[in-house]
Amino acid sequence: MVDSAFVGVRKPDPAIYGIVLERLGLAAGECAFVDDIAINVRAAAELGFAGVRFESTGQAIAELDALLAG
Repeated sequence: MVDSAFVGVRKPDPAIYGIVLERLGLAAGECAFVDDIAINVRAAAELGFAGVRFESTGQAIAELDALLAG
């Protein structure tokens, strides 16, 4: 978990996504980012994450399932 209050940076600053990747030990292309705020999803996608904008539980799960299947 990355808490912006403890790392001193918050979304959509690219640095926070970098912190997440470092802690996970993964590349952005290996990750999906889900958020209800479009600018945060765009920022993650620009860095190579698969981005899913949360609008409903069913929609988000369907998009994540499609990502995992493809």
